Amino acid sequence: MITDIFIRTYKRDFPLVKCTLYSILKYVTSFRSIIITVRNKEYNELINTLKIEQFFINNSDKFKIIPVPNFNDNMDYFGQQITKLYADVYTNAEYIMFLDSDCVFYDNFDIQKEMFDQDEKVILLVEKWENLPKKYDVWKTFLQVCDFKTEFEFMRRVPLIYPSKILKNLRDYMSSKHKIKFTDVCLQIYNSTDTYLPYKYFSEFNLLGAYSYIYEPNYFNFIPQNNVSSIPLKQVQHYDFDYNVKKQLQEMKKILNID
Repeated sequence: MITDIFIRTYKRDFPLVKCTLYSILKYVTSFRSIIITVRNKEYNELINTLKIEQFFINNSDKFKIIPVPNFNDNMDYFGQQITKLYADVYTNAEYIMFLDSDCVFYDNFDIQKEMFDQDEKVILLVEKWENLPKKYDVWKTFLQVCDFKTEFEFMRRVPLIYPSKILKNLRDYMSSKHKIKFTDVCLQIYNSTDTYLPYKYFSEFNLLGAYSYIYEPNYFNFIPQNNVSSIPLKQVQHYDFDYNVKKQLQEMKKILNID
């Protein structure tokens, strides 16, 4: 099985993604390439940011930096999610492992052992809505708007891995159902969520997880999160709601013991 790692980054996270990439090279095995996508208008700056890093120079054959369509700054959080839902367009790998650019690994992580069970099914952690804090109800409402009614929330850990073919299958299903292009379907959903919620919401991995659970379950081993003790955590995400990049960077460097 061929697996590529897929990251969609943007300018604010460029200092962070260097730590992410460094940690992948240090700890992660059983992958072919690291696909880093970035808006076309930020592509050259990302190249210039990475090309001076020794870890990048020494492992240049493992990286593919790909420009993707521009989204306006005020829409790029949504745009990042759309890019990920088209990840299969940028790689021919059988599986795609998604990672955010504010994540670092801190222990050995063999993708084959950590992300698949003994039957080579993808391990996907889930949790029932009733077991989650009320703040997660926004994703339940989001999935109802998408017409995917399930008992589970699907974004229980990062990284997440999916068979590449399922991304195209999801896009085809949504386009066929709504009779418009997939990106337009997603935009309609995104713009309609504030009818039911305080803000506009979109969750690419709940959409992908719910579709997989309903229509493509044979690829997966859905494991309730309360069994997570059997799956040691070897990675941490430093998301900061205040967008304090300096703080995030300090924390990531501390974990990796780098200056």
